[in-house]
Amino acid sequence: MAFQPFGICFEVASRLAPPDVKAAMQARLKAWFDVRQGPRGWIVGPVICLWLSAFNRHGPMLFGIMSNRDGVTRIRGRAGSNLTGIALAVFVVVAFPIVAIALAPDRRISAGLLFVLGILLLMCGLVLWSGHAFRRDAAPLVDFLDKTLAKGPALQRQETAVSEYAGSYLPMTLQVDGQILEGCATPEAIREAIDEIAAAGTGFAILDHADGSFIQTALEYPGFVIERGPGSGAYIAARRLPLASEDEWGSSRHFSAAEVQSAFIAFLAGTPEPKNMLWG
Repeated sequence: MAFQPFGICFEVASRLAPPDVKAAMQARLKAWFDVRQGPRGWIVGPVICLWLSAFNRHGPMLFGIMSNRDGVTRIRGRAGSNLTGIALAVFVVVAFPIVAIALAPDRRISAGLLFVLGILLLMCGLVLWSGHAFRRDAAPLVDFLDKTLAKGPALQRQETAVSEYAGSYLPMTLQVDGQILEGCATPEAIREAIDEIAAAGTGFAILDHADGSFIQTALEYPGFVIERGPGSGAYIAARRLPLASEDEWGSSRHFSAAEVQSAFIAFLAGTPEPKNMLWG
């Protein structure tokens, strides 16, 4: 796993024009001092800065740059647990020895200066480790952008809505983060479970059939990964079929929450998965 103290990289895309993207985000953002937890922030030109809490502006934070090319608006950036604090820590560690040496007599490094520098390096290391360990705290901000931009025309070709399926569903159990939900799985329970995982920024779900076959997913930004198996312990991963000029995700192995829900409900119904999904 790569060391990511400056948070996770993300990219979201939409057919909405940049002014419409800004309007859609501003309509859903909370006021800066709203005591309720939720995305808030500012948008200046193509630059976007979001955070979650009115009381902790140094907590989970997102920085992104908006661009538009070939009719597709994309927002790329980083989201992490404390981006400003980490940037400040790195700046202090780099700037302190330069300033200290410049002001020291004869430009010599004393033992005291080395001791202070060592303490600063240790503190910076702890801050960087903390940024890496808690980087997914900002996942709800990425999910906010993903859902907001999804309001526009879909980048992928449209599939028949799974909710329109009129047949019966197979008896299966749904497991979320290791906990088996009571009763047989339903489309509503699947949608709710995947939405909760997306909002939390972490988690996994498994849909088990009585014959031992299963389909499972886990959130690994920039999206969900999906796998299925026959019940013998082996499993295969799903990948996105490439489209000629529409690359919504940076990886063919990642899917949106809506696509995961469609795949799970199709498995529950015993019908084919979405057409843009290939196994193996």
